Amino acid sequence: MEGDREATGKAKDAASRALALDDELPEAHLAQGQVMMRGEWDWPGAQREFDRAVALDPNLAYGHWAKSTLLMALGDKEKAIVQMEMARRLDPGSQDTMDDLGWAYDFTRNFDEAIRNSQKAVAMEPSSLIANHQLGKAYLHAKRFDDARKQFETTLRLDRAKRGLADLGQLAALTGDAAKARAILAELKRAEQKSPTYEFAYMSAVLEASLDDKDAALKSLHAAVEQKLSRAIWMAIDADMDPLQGDPRFQALLRRVRLIP
Repeated sequence: MEGDREATGKAKDAASRALALDDELPEAHLAQGQVMMRGEWDWPGAQREFDRAVALDPNLAYGHWAKSTLLMALGDKEKAIVQMEMARRLDPGSQDTMDDLGWAYDFTRNFDEAIRNSQKAVAMEPSSLIANHQLGKAYLHAKRFDDARKQFETTLRLDRAKRGLADLGQLAALTGDAAKARAILAELKRAEQKSPTYEFAYMSAVLEASLDDKDAALKSLHAAVEQKLSRAIWMAIDADMDPLQGDPRFQALLRRVRLIP
């Protein structure tokens, strides 16, 4: 998306100017690292900037959070959890960090811990769309389908956006109602034509993978990679992508973007 590339360019310019003014500013290194990670998919560059930020200020929760997100994307799950737990200890009042701790445990397939931390995040901010969505995902991956349904319905009430509907479509697919899942996918695609949404390609891939439509899912994932969509950064360890793990085309895509060796 042209708008995303423009935003990345502006963020990169701002981070570069901040570093030129003060190379000892950890927040500037974090900003530069985020541009490299999310905008450019430059994993070594992002890791260098995040490490520099944490070295400058070991007590900066955001620095440990950033390191965790990159380590998780690259499959170093144990170190990622250590860094996210550190971020939580340094900023225990942060609902966002609590939510991301649940998200991180979900990636490690420790769904009990994912649910526990996501429940805490929802309790801290009951109206948080992200926290409610993540709790629903944790329930879904733990195969607690009734709980997942209730949570996704809550997500949909909070925001009538496509994400909540896509979640219910995925739930339908995984509980054997392929017709409902395909109807939701068709509805989402019609809505996308009228009003394009960021992350839609990855959202489609998740639903298509749940329907075991590997060809369609991989086509959507390739589009997500071309657009450098944020959610695709974690596709190598995302439980939503488990149906594709045995497909050599998926492994080739992961190698292409250097998420696996």
